Amino acid sequence: MKKILRAVYYWLSTPEEFQTYQKKIRDTEWKAISPYIPKGSKFLDIGCGTGYSMTMALNEFDCDCVGVDPFLSNYAGVNIDRSKYPEDRFSMIEGWAEDLPVETDSVDVVYSSHMLEHTDDELKSVQEMRRVLKPGGIMILGVPTASMALVRLFSMILFDTHRNIFNVLYWPFRDEDFKKDRKLIDFIRPVSHGQPNRSIFFDLLHYKVTNWKKILETEFTVKEVLLPAFYPYPDYYQLFSMKKKKDRSSSVFFICE
Repeated sequence: MKKILRAVYYWLSTPEEFQTYQKKIRDTEWKAISPYIPKGSKFLDIGCGTGYSMTMALNEFDCDCVGVDPFLSNYAGVNIDRSKYPEDRFSMIEGWAEDLPVETDSVDVVYSSHMLEHTDDELKSVQEMRRVLKPGGIMILGVPTASMALVRLFSMILFDTHRNIFNVLYWPFRDEDFKKDRKLIDFIRPVSHGQPNRSIFFDLLHYKVTNWKKILETEFTVKEVLLPAFYPYPDYYQLFSMKKKKDRSSSVFFICE
């Protein structure tokens, strides 16, 4: 009975399924932006996670790749075997987007996928991207859209409601360590994807393509706006299959100069 109850409580995709879903998403997005990456360029991945995008930049375009991520001790993303790649062409540095440990005007391509929404200061992060990019370089930035926020909201309602009810009822019996990490309000209102102190309703407004474009245009000229695909949220069982639509996508990628 305990095993059954645990399975019902954690009614999410398994780690293996998450990897499959995540890889399909990242490959689809990469296919959309890859024509804009010059061969042999110095490629900086901000919020590199495991370095999956760096492997594709190295393998497909012979790029010298550097990744920056604040949590190198806790890699997130599509799993790779980093030992297969030479350290002089595939390296990672611990650092934050708001204060990049990278020299000014030093990289040909600044790439960042699903990172900006997690920063404490989006504008400062964009300014840092501009600082490290060489004159004439390319900046490629991917972020979630309001469509993704809406899909996530429905997914959370469907797959998390029973857990939230349990946690609210069981809250008085939780130990203090648990209460330090989580707040009761987190089980009552859906939490933002990128900002733990905000609700998902912030995402529905903030993740509009026009809003992201406005932020980027403070430092860059946006040359292309790409909508790779409309897909389910990878943490949950898939409510629908990935679809390519002209007017709707779960992520948006900006090609900037």
